[in-house]
Amino acid sequence: MTQLFIRLSEYFRSHRAICWLSMAALFVFFGYFAMQIHLEEDINKLMPSSKNEDGTTKLAFANLKIKDKTFLLFEGKDPERLMETCDSFIDSLLLRDSVSQTIGDVFYRLPDDLMMDGVDYMSGHFPAYIDTSAYARFDTLLTREHMLRQMQQNREDLAGEFGEMFPELIQMDPIGMRTVLVEQLMPLLDAGSGSYKTIEGHFFVPDSTVCIAFITPRFSSTNTGQGSTLFQMLNTQMEQYAQSHPDVRISYHGTPASGYYNSTQIKHDLTTTITGALILVLVFLFVCFRNWNTIPLLLLPVAFGTLFGLAMMYWLKGQFSLLALGIGGVVLGVALSYVLHVLTHFKYVGDTTQLLHDQVKPVWLGCLTTIGSFAGLIFIQTDLLQDFGLFAAFAILGTTLRLTRKPLH
Repeated sequence: MTQLFIRLSEYFRSHRAICWLSMAALFVFFGYFAMQIHLEEDINKLMPSSKNEDGTTKLAFANLKIKDKTFLLFEGKDPERLMETCDSFIDSLLLRDSVSQTIGDVFYRLPDDLMMDGVDYMSGHFPAYIDTSAYARFDTLLTREHMLRQMQQNREDLAGEFGEMFPELIQMDPIGMRTVLVEQLMPLLDAGSGSYKTIEGHFFVPDSTVCIAFITPRFSSTNTGQGSTLFQMLNTQMEQYAQSHPDVRISYHGTPASGYYNSTQIKHDLTTTITGALILVLVFLFVCFRNWNTIPLLLLPVAFGTLFGLAMMYWLKGQFSLLALGIGGVVLGVALSYVLHVLTHFKYVGDTTQLLHDQVKPVWLGCLTTIGSFAGLIFIQTDLLQDFGLFAAFAILGTTLRLTRKPLH
């Protein structure tokens, strides 16, 4: 192996044009495929791939829709103004979303046919909503006197507004069992005892100062990448409404929003940390070597290894976890140590052939042991760690290939 890399080095030393053209071509080739990879931002990849063999645990968590709700709040003093702003805001939001289609549904007012649906449901589950103490009241509904009174009341209800709105209710309940059910549910329907109330079909808190809408996105709350489109759209529209509707304060919260902002902060902190650490390392190396030429020699093999690793991930899986890529920043430090080791040795020997003779075997041995340790993550039942293990192994391999193929010229 040592003789092979020595011969490659001698060949490229005598064919400079081929050396630079091949290096540029490889950078462009692997860089192109690295740019094609789809980066996922799904924190669900942190979970094991399957609790059971069929993966039902992970599947159930990913499809638990109750955790995916985003609560949109409209705060103000005038309920009429809040309802008007809510309707306008939701209509504009759905119009904006007609292209990206990130919103699955917005529940912000009771539909007109909801009452009959509720009545149908109540009639099918009637015993579940009343106490056994109400059974005695049913006996009084079966007397002749009550029947006569109720039929007269039904005639009046049919001729009035109630009959125009809910004629089916009277047809379904001619003896008036609905009165008993209303008495049983009155504590639940009382606005003062609940956490919300309805005004003209809109949802409000008990003091009528906050109108609430419920947004159900098409994506899971664990997928923070797809959530960025929705929340950027919400933020843009909220800024516009803050100017056109200064008397109404609009905000939102929920698990998808928390996941999106946590992910954004993590990516910002990760970028800042890696960039700062890289700058400090480069400044330290420049002070030690006192030569600007050292910086490109250090960075080019690491950059090539990163592009090589991403290209291999694209060919193998077509997608890559962004969280795994962030953790992969640690791997770049390991790759940088390989380059620094070879570069420091060259400062002592001053000859490329001697350098390759001394370093090819130990560098490749270290490369193989490092790749083996990262490759062990492939057997862990977690997608994130599998992605990280594959990327780390390929990045180290690409860096070592670039380093020993043409180390210093």
